[in-house]
Amino acid sequence: MSGIKSGFMWSIIIFFLGLGLAGAGNDGLVRPELLDQAGLQSAWQIQLPLKPHEQVERLNVFGDYLYVLTDQNFFFCIDRNTGAVRTPLQIATAGLPVLPPLYFEKNSAFLVGQELKIFNPVTGQITRTMKLSQMDGSRGGIAQNSKFVYICGSDNRLYVFTREEGVCLFTVTADNDSAIYSVLATDEIVWFGTAAGNIVAIEPTSPRKIWQFNLSGKMVIPPVLDPDGEFIYAGGLDSKLYKINAAKGLPAPEWETPFFTGGPIRDPLIPGKTCVYVYTLNTGLHAVDKQTKKEVWPPLLQGRAILAEKGHLAYIYVQPGILNVMDNAAGKKVLSVNIAGVDRYAVNMTDSKIYLADKKGRILAAAPVAEGKSGNSPKP
Repeated sequence: MSGIKSGFMWSIIIFFLGLGLAGAGNDGLVRPELLDQAGLQSAWQIQLPLKPHEQVERLNVFGDYLYVLTDQNFFFCIDRNTGAVRTPLQIATAGLPVLPPLYFEKNSAFLVGQELKIFNPVTGQITRTMKLSQMDGSRGGIAQNSKFVYICGSDNRLYVFTREEGVCLFTVTADNDSAIYSVLATDEIVWFGTAAGNIVAIEPTSPRKIWQFNLSGKMVIPPVLDPDGEFIYAGGLDSKLYKINAAKGLPAPEWETPFFTGGPIRDPLIPGKTCVYVYTLNTGLHAVDKQTKKEVWPPLLQGRAILAEKGHLAYIYVQPGILNVMDNAAGKKVLSVNIAGVDRYAVNMTDSKIYLADKKGRILAAAPVAEGKSGNSPKP
C-alpha cells in the first residue's frame, strides 16, 4: 500500500511540475531581458522536487530527453520539447557511483555495479535489468551496437556480451595489459582506449586487432567519434589533441602532428560542426578547427564548456556564471551575459537548445529566437 501512496504522491508532484515556471520573471533562473540580450528566449522552466540537502549533480541530453541525476542517485527524465517530467526513479543506492548512461536506439543503458538497467524514456520506466555475473566490476566504459554490448571491466579486460541474452562471448586485453577504460562501437568496428594511451581497433565479433594508435603519454578521457564516423579525437595527459582516421588508425591530413593545448587534457572532448572543443585546467577552453588544426578564437581562460551551437555562433559557459556568445566564423566574442545563478548545465550538440540549472533543481531551457522575429541575434 505504501508503494501505491508513494506513486500517487509523485504523480501529484509531477502534475504541478508540468505546469512549469515558464516566464517566471524574477523567480526565473536567468532574467528574460538577459536571455533576450543573448538572442535567446525561454522555452520552459521547472523546479525539480528535491529532498532537503539533495543537489543536482549532472545533466545529459539524449535524443528528445534531458536526463538529470542528483547526488542521491535520483534520476529525472524530462521531455526537452515541453518540460514534462517523468516520475523520478531511484536509479541506484545513494553513494553508489553511476556513470552517464549509454543512449542507443531510443533507449538508455545504466551500468550500476554488476547490473545493466535498460530505461525507456517514453514510458519513464526500467524495462529490463541484465545481470553481468561474469564481471567483478567495471571501470565504467560501455558501448553497444545492434548485437553486442561492450563493457570495460575492472580487471583490465573488455567484456563482450550478447544484447539479448547477456551471455559473455569473449574478453579482450591490451597487448601491454593496461587498464581498458573506454570503448566505442559500430556494427563494423570497435575501438577501446587504455590508460597507457593506446587506442585499439578490433573486430566486433572477435578479439582480432585491426590497428593500434599510441599517444605519447597516458590518457584519462574517452576518445570520441566524430558525428560523421570518419575520425576519432583523443586527448592525453601529454597536453595533445589527436585526430585519427577511424578505419585506418592513421593521423588525419593536417594532423600529422597533434594540436598542443598547453595543459593535460582531463575533460571530455566535444566535436562541434566545424571545430572540436577541448578544455584544460591550465589554459581554459579551446575551439580547434577540424580541418586546419588552428584555433578558431583565442582560448577562454575561464571558459568551461560548450553548451550548444547555432550556425556559426557557439554558446559557452564561463566560470563563475557567465554566458559567452562566440562567433566561430569571425573568430571573436560577440557578447557576455551574466547568468550568476547557474552552476549546472548540459552539453547539447544535437540542436541549438541550451539547458541551464542550479544545484537546487531549477532548470531552464532556452533557444535562439526564430529568424525574422525581434531579438533574433545577440546584442553587443
